[in-house]
Amino acid sequence: MTRSAFEMYQAVRAASDEHNAPVIYVESAEDLDSPVERMTISVARPDVLLDETDIGPNELLRKQEVGHPDKVFVHAGDVARYSGCSLETARNWLKKFESKGLIKHHGSGDAEVGTVALYRPVLEDQEDINTKLYELEGRRPPDQLIATETVTPGQFDHIGGSRFKFEDDESVTIDVSKPEKSTTIQEHVNSQLRQHGLIPSSPKNFTYDLRKEADLI
Repeated sequence: MTRSAFEMYQAVRAASDEHNAPVIYVESAEDLDSPVERMTISVARPDVLLDETDIGPNELLRKQEVGHPDKVFVHAGDVARYSGCSLETARNWLKKFESKGLIKHHGSGDAEVGTVALYRPVLEDQEDINTKLYELEGRRPPDQLIATETVTPGQFDHIGGSRFKFEDDESVTIDVSKPEKSTTIQEHVNSQLRQHGLIPSSPKNFTYDLRKEADLI
């Protein structure tokens, strides 16, 4: 069975979340200017604590009851168990996810299947994660994931003929004339907007309103 990047990534997240309930982490340090010991209390996922703090895993295990790295981090066996795929398929997907910055390699550890590479998800913006997953599948992400700004017809000034200029950036111009290629006028306009990280608030009305202003309707 062929599995999508989204399905495999969900398997990684599910395996990671199973062993990473947030824990209270107490860190103390001596203050040379005061007889009082300073303490910092935080709440964090065990995999983040083990991966990003200066304190060693053994001390964390002893004092903070944080899970063992081999249990906290994700390996191919976990992904295979959650997704139902083979170990080799799981390893390949983990490498793909690492290449896209979706997961971070922590090191190696021992598991039931032998010595394994350990990873943790890089918990970042969900839109960025989805965009990268679409790219791994060789598909173009939806406009909503690519665009950085939503625009309306009122933000474009008519500069003659079928051309309009974006009032916030005069270097951005679009042409709302009928395209020569076999595509719709709406997609022709949307494609021009995407090149500048823009998406119309209402694709159909956006094109219609500008064409009407240009006397093309």
